[in-house]
Amino acid sequence: MKTNPFVSLLLSLKFPLSFMVISAILEGLCGLLLLPIIIYWHQDPSQYLWMLAGLTLITLIFQYIATLKGFLAGTTVMKILVQALIRHLPRSLTPPPQSQTLCSGAAMSAMSIPAHLLAPVISVVVTPLTVIIGLLFYNLSFAFVFMASALLLVVVMRISAKGLHKQEATLQTAENVAAKTLADFAQHQALLRKSGRNTQFSQQLQQDLLAQHHQQVQLLQRSLPYHLIFSLCIQVIFIGVLVLGVINVDANKLALAQWLAVVVLIARFIEPLFQLSHIDQALRQSKQSLTLIKNALNTPTLHSLVESEVPKNYQIYCEQLNINNHTGKAILSDISVCCPDKKMTAIVGSSGAGKTTLLRVLARIIDADKGQIFYGDKKVNDLSESVLAETRQIVFQHNQLIRGTLRWSLLQDEQSIISDKNILQLLNALNLPLTQTDLDDDVGEQGDRYSGGQKQRLCLARSLLADPKILFLDEPTASLDTVSREKVALYLENLTSTRVVITHDPDIAKRAEHVIVLDDGKVIEEGSPDVLLLSSTWFSRFCGSH
Repeated sequence: MKTNPFVSLLLSLKFPLSFMVISAILEGLCGLLLLPIIIYWHQDPSQYLWMLAGLTLITLIFQYIATLKGFLAGTTVMKILVQALIRHLPRSLTPPPQSQTLCSGAAMSAMSIPAHLLAPVISVVVTPLTVIIGLLFYNLSFAFVFMASALLLVVVMRISAKGLHKQEATLQTAENVAAKTLADFAQHQALLRKSGRNTQFSQQLQQDLLAQHHQQVQLLQRSLPYHLIFSLCIQVIFIGVLVLGVINVDANKLALAQWLAVVVLIARFIEPLFQLSHIDQALRQSKQSLTLIKNALNTPTLHSLVESEVPKNYQIYCEQLNINNHTGKAILSDISVCCPDKKMTAIVGSSGAGKTTLLRVLARIIDADKGQIFYGDKKVNDLSESVLAETRQIVFQHNQLIRGTLRWSLLQDEQSIISDKNILQLLNALNLPLTQTDLDDDVGEQGDRYSGGQKQRLCLARSLLADPKILFLDEPTASLDTVSREKVALYLENLTSTRVVITHDPDIAKRAEHVIVLDDGKVIEEGSPDVLLLSSTWFSRFCGSH
């Protein structure tokens, strides 16, 4: 059964939360013990002093344990959230735009909640509440004054939160834009310098950073009055208690010792409340991080069987496929096509015809709104994740390599039996004449040590080394020079697996054994290249224009 990560998160906080609550209660009790100490100061308060000393020691022990468990819980929270994101995002049908930064950004921010924010928040709530409950047994009037003071401060805090919410959201957007621009600028330095766009991109980065700084300054300027109002309310409450105490003492309605005890207690009561104005903003930012993660984890995902048999053959057949976008507009309409087993099928068509969407649904990266897809005798939806992963590989136009040595990035398996000789032979066949030393080199962040064309062929090699029964390729020769394009095309032509290739290259299309022509989300022609050259005006024009 799938466990909700937020339930696991709450369970992981059970013990630190308990120690933090007990610590806050003990803090409140220590404050309440000041009452009898001050009131009976001229008599014999020794028993209360011993009680305060013992309770203070116990409080310190619980605070130490609570702090330690809070830091440990922070790492647990991050582990739970990152694992949940890693499990969910690859299966997500609609991953959020900021999904690449969730593990390093939002999850890191969430980690600070138990480590730095949870204990102060509990102290702000539980300690004053303990004081109020204790005062109910001592003096109802004082208890109600303290309660009214706490409610007033909470109201002021909520007004402050509403006033700053929009500005904080704007700052969050500016930070996301600046972070993305900075990451792109750092990752693509070699290409930017080569293309002469380094200065232009640097100016864009500077603009985004200035926009972020401007939003931060605006937030500080807008939040300052709220902080001052909050502090003013606390001072007014404190002065009000002092004035009321003086009046009551002067009228002999209150003993001086009692008044002094209340003054000391109100100071202890107000101390944690002073943190509210600073904690509240940090809490809202952490809440935004948790909301981003929650929204990402709530996106719909592909559902697969736990176990399944493998298909008996690898012909791809689909019938009556229909896919609509979020507005209801048709992207693919009534698609019924067949990609023969162990043959190469080319999908061609003008830009926006629906080629990539068809490839994605055939590879089951997304599911169609209507219709069925078969790999041989098995419905694709009836294949388990492991069988599907072993059956097909996908090479997108903009694939990335995983950081590590080139050997590991290509194989992604420490136990692989594929030899370096076989790897180098494959790379050479794809016009990548590398050496064994190159296999030990780090590929860089997302493989940026290599050019776009090299990275494209390395990603193709990675899929070929997995020995898939079905290979899906999106523009495999788009970024290649003439020699490399010819070598890749020849290699793909000679493969014996089922290949489905999106291409704008007539040479690739003519090498295929089967061609599907799409236009506006519909199949307008289908057949062998030789037949379509004679019967299809679009295909003959496509091949003749290059």
